[in-house]
Amino acid sequence: MDPRKGAQGETLEIADESGDDEDDEEIEDDEGKEKVESNGANNEEDDNDDDEEGSSSDDEQEDAVGVVDEAFRAEVQAALGPAMVDMEKEESSSEDDFDDEAMMKLDDALAAVFKTQLQAKKDKNKKKDGMKIVLQFKLRVLDIIEIFIKKQASNPLVLELIDPLLDVAWSSLNSKGFHTLGERAQGLFQSKLCSSKELPPTTLIKAKDVHGKIDHLIRKAMTAPSIVIVSLVTRGCLYLVRVLRGSQAQQLTGKRKGKVQEGEETPKVSLLNAKRVSAAFKEALEDFMLKRSTHLHPVLFTELIGRFPHLGWYLAPHLVNYLETAVNSFRKSQACLMLMQLMSQKTPDHSTHIKVIASPLQATLNSLMTKGAESDSEMKVKHVREILKLTTKFINEVKHTEEVSALLRTDQLKEGVTLIRESALAKRSPDIKSVCNIILSNLSGTASLKEPKNKNSKRKRETNVHKEDEGTPTENVAESNQPNVGKSKKRKKKN
Repeated sequence: MDPRKGAQGETLEIADESGDDEDDEEIEDDEGKEKVESNGANNEEDDNDDDEEGSSSDDEQEDAVGVVDEAFRAEVQAALGPAMVDMEKEESSSEDDFDDEAMMKLDDALAAVFKTQLQAKKDKNKKKDGMKIVLQFKLRVLDIIEIFIKKQASNPLVLELIDPLLDVAWSSLNSKGFHTLGERAQGLFQSKLCSSKELPPTTLIKAKDVHGKIDHLIRKAMTAPSIVIVSLVTRGCLYLVRVLRGSQAQQLTGKRKGKVQEGEETPKVSLLNAKRVSAAFKEALEDFMLKRSTHLHPVLFTELIGRFPHLGWYLAPHLVNYLETAVNSFRKSQACLMLMQLMSQKTPDHSTHIKVIASPLQATLNSLMTKGAESDSEMKVKHVREILKLTTKFINEVKHTEEVSALLRTDQLKEGVTLIRESALAKRSPDIKSVCNIILSNLSGTASLKEPKNKNSKRKRETNVHKEDEGTPTENVAESNQPNVGKSKKRKKKN
């Protein structure tokens, strides 16, 4: 063989071995690259997530910081003047178009704009600080007023705090900066002043001025913006009525201090003019019942009826009329509820008040039920239920008072209730039909229906008596057997 060929062959074999090594190294390098690329991809994903989070936070900061006031932008544009117009053009974007004097003028104009902006921010912060100082001062004033109410509740000057506290609550409850002041004034007016048990003595107040305050408060309620203010006005009116009536504690203390002798008449303490107060509430009731755009709320009248029913009865004849003439079904149902509340309040003149409204109320109920039974009636089921409840309440009150029982017109009420029972409303709601049946059975009830109940009660009593009579002999037998038991015990002891 040719040595050269052998050498070449060897070299070729060596080259082949190196090629295999290189292939192995390339494969390892490729695997390493794949690992690195995979790790890099993961790291890139993490970096992208971090970048997205960072960018979102940066965007939020830019949104928070980068909000530019349009007025401030307009001021800057006005300061730049023609320079701003030139900068918007692409051809004149170089700085060579402006000389030093022009640049200095622009600097001065921009500096003035930024100074005014900073001054505006300072003024705004000063205004906020001033509002805080005013709020703290007013809260401290309310603290002083609270101390005065607590220590001087019987001082007539307390009555002069009603209007100011109400005005503070009125103006501050809807404002953002002074909402805490409004809540404080509301709590002070409602919980401290109007709920005080101590009242100014009637000997130190002027009845005419206090009645004028009640009229003023009711007129305020007619323009109140919310039910909160109406409820506050109601509490103020009831407080003034209590002041005019005088408290029982004052009468007792006056008797103890003066040492009134027997047979000596004590002067009347009450200064309340019921007709004048009821006239003011009548005006408010007319506004509530007949005006769609009224600002009043039923709480003004329900609180009066609940606390002072003798004043509420002055409104009863008008409530009977509003059962038909009120603006909508809600106001009519409220008139029903107020009348039921009045009938539930037991007063010394309860029977006389029922006499006054007996005949007009029955006629109104009959006409309402007749209208509700018509095929084209617009009355709602809820309204009809309220009418039937009022009818039931009236029948029960009349039957329980002997003086008014003769005024009950059973035929008139039966006619209206029968029409309602056979109407389309009763078919839609079975409750109405069942209530009508109860009312008819109550109206047709006579003394003959009550006799069986009395007989049954007598029978029960007789059976109880018989049981007691039957129980007595057994007790006698037991008593007669007791000595024998004692003897048997003695005999056992002897044995």
